[in-house]
Order: sequence, then structure tokens, then C-alpha cells
Amino acid sequence: MVIVEIASGQHGIITRDQAIRSGLRPRLIASRVRKGWLVPVFRGVYAVGLARLDRRGRWMAAVLAGGSDAVLSRRSAAALHGLIAPRSGPIEITRTTGGTGRKTSLATPGSPRFDVTAYRTKSLPDRDVTSIEGIPVTSVERTTLDLAVSESLDRTKSVLAEAERLRVFSRAGLVEVAERGHGWPGTVNLRRALREWDPLEADTRSKLEETMLRLCRTHGLPTPVVNSLLTPYLPDFLWPEARLVVEVDGFQSHGTFKAFKGDRRRDVDLMLDRFRVARFTWDDVVNDPAGTAARIKGLIEVT
Repeated sequence: MVIVEIASGQHGIITRDQAIRSGLRPRLIASRVRKGWLVPVFRGVYAVGLARLDRRGRWMAAVLAGGSDAVLSRRSAAALHGLIAPRSGPIEITRTTGGTGRKTSLATPGSPRFDVTAYRTKSLPDRDVTSIEGIPVTSVERTTLDLAVSESLDRTKSVLAEAERLRVFSRAGLVEVAERGHGWPGTVNLRRALREWDPLEADTRSKLEETMLRLCRTHGLPTPVVNSLLTPYLPDFLWPEARLVVEVDGFQSHGTFKAFKGDRRRDVDLMLDRFRVARFTWDDVVNDPAGTAARIKGLIEVT
């Protein structure tokens, strides 16, 4: 059937208008709804034969429910781009007509309730919109600007770092959207994040490593080499001239017995190669940054 073909390209979703244009009469749509072949998600938006939608299906349904000018935006867009982990909470869309930030809800039969927050913007030019897996979504640059409205400075920098890791980061594009959005909420936060963001953060592999790198910068420590191969190991941070390796240990990645043994064996191997190894915990880095910086500085100076 034509409606199945349409829905297969839209993560199992079809609109009433699309169904009618494909040749399905309104009474046949009503009949298929009664039989459960079309499951209402929002008014005029249906899941084809699906009682439960996956995340992309919900995103697609929200965008189609928002109208022809709606796109996935903010945290939902960031999750689709891979810049942040998907979160629970309302799906966020943006459009140029309607929408005031109010939350609208609909319970899909047989599915958990999910909410949609629709935001209205005066300007959403073509360069601010793209498509991923058929889902209209704000561009990486516009998504980052929108996130900067509600996210902290450090969180905005983390988004920049992830965009760089994924090779979807364009500094020129972000500067352009920040300049074009002069006076918009989020521009001040984004401009500061761009000024202060350290490209080395793209080489970090965890939030704790990001925090440690920022600690080094804030406290004036020499810039370390980050996650660079030191055969056969990959130290978190290395000061080559001081022959100093610093590891930051979060319990999640280092809290198993196997990791504990591996860390100690690695430390001995590095020391046999005349490197000094210092380990700092999450508590050291997050709750005692000044003390941790002073200790690292002392280790660098003691060569």
C-alpha cells in the first residue's frame, strides 16, 4: 500500500493529509483507525500499525504534528545530531507560526504518554535547517545556539567538544549564527563558549577528562598532551618534558577489579620506562581543583 511506503520513510508515521493525497478517503481512514491499522498519535498524525513508537518515530510524529514549517530543535535536535545523550522529557520542536513554548500532550493508545513543547521563532532560514534520517531538524550551528539559551557555559563547551569529535563542528558557522542572532537569547553564552573553548577538549574521552583539562587551563598549568599514544598505552594527560603522566579515575571506568589490576600494571610499566604516574579521583578534580592543580604543578617542577 502507498501509505505503508510513505510511513516506512517516516519512521512509521503518516499524516491525514498525506493519506488523503495518496488516495485514501476520509471514511477509509476512520475505518483503519477503528481496526487499529492506523494508531492516532496526535490529531491528524498516525502510526501505521504500530502501538508503540521508538524515539525516532516520536520525533517524527512531533515534527509532523507541528506543521509544514516545524523542525526538531533544542535538546531533541542535539540528541538526534549525537551531541548529547537522549533524555526523557518533552520533545522540542520549533516553527515560525504558532507555538509559544506551551506544552501539548497526547497519550498514544497502548504507549507511554509523551509531550511536545513547540517554540516559535521569527527566523528559521534554510541554512538553519537540515534533515537526518528524514527528520527535519535544526542545523548543528542553530541547535548549539538554541542550547546555549538554557545550558550552562561548561555544558555548551561540552557540546562544542562533541561536535568537534564528530567532525560536524564549524567554528565559522557558529560565529556566523551568533552574529546573525545578535540580541537573541543564548548568543552571549555561545560567544563566550567559543572564546574560552579549548579545542583539546575534543581529544578527551569523558566528562571528567574535560573537567581536568579546564582545571589545567584555569590554574595556569602548562598545556598537557591529551590521550596521545605512549606505546602501548594511551595516558589521559602527559607532560613529556617532565616525563609526567596524570590519570583521572572515575569509578565508572576504573571501579572493577580487572580495571584496578590493569591500572597498577600499567603504572609499573610506565615507571620502568622512567615516567612518573600520578592518579587523581573525581573528588580531587571536581571538589578540590586548586589543591589538585598545586599538586600537579609541584610534580611538573620536580623533574
